[in-house]
Amino acid sequence: MEQFVEHVVEPDRLLLAWQAPDHMQNRRRWVVGLVEVRAEPWTLVYLHGTAFEEANPGATYAELISLGFEGYPAFAIRGGSGPFDRGVREAFLRRLPPRSRPDFSSYIRRFGFHDEMKISDAALLAYTEAKLPSDGFSLVGELKPEIAIGDFIFDLAGTRYQDFGDVCPAAPGDLLQLRKEPTNKFDSGAIEVLWKGSRVGYVNRLQTRAVGYWMDHRKIQVRVQRINGRPGSPKVYALVHVRPQNGSLAA
Repeated sequence: MEQFVEHVVEPDRLLLAWQAPDHMQNRRRWVVGLVEVRAEPWTLVYLHGTAFEEANPGATYAELISLGFEGYPAFAIRGGSGPFDRGVREAFLRRLPPRSRPDFSSYIRRFGFHDEMKISDAALLAYTEAKLPSDGFSLVGELKPEIAIGDFIFDLAGTRYQDFGDVCPAAPGDLLQLRKEPTNKFDSGAIEVLWKGSRVGYVNRLQTRAVGYWMDHRKIQVRVQRINGRPGSPKVYALVHVRPQNGSLAA
């Protein structure tokens, strides 16, 4: 059953995230920069010092560099931390298919958008995350806990480590449950994602602050949006509907 976004939330800024290559054996998703998209021109600033530590708790900038991080190819960190304000929008949009492509409507449908839905460049990057198989970069919409109404799509973390064999048992449209896991030895803010009582993954660390707040102060519904990946390493995407506590959610 296809699941669709009903209320698109326009991001004020995007988090530039990066993962080291698999052979480095470090699957942490690092927040390495901020992209301001509220006004023209878009700007990119790399994180350093306190800002870096707050975005990447328990990790150091030296560790990031040791994994081979050199900045986004179009904006190398050897040129400074920024702000970069020339060609930022264009550089990141090149990670997506052009809107002129005949199959563009099919592409956005994969991410929960109706064919006729109008989507800004910033929202398109945030909802698709603009991942490419050739590098470890992605763009993540910075979630705002104060949002009262909105729909979001998350790829679950840690699905490859769950004990359900080669094939994820959940299917698109299935309801998922969220459960905080304060005793998690790696992250006290961790939030489990459950299918029929069994864990299928976690809310990505970049999004737990907002999702945890919504669990306490909003009405929230989570369903499987799609499942990609390969046998033994599935990628589960969840569609999250957030509404006021006195609001209603689709059945």
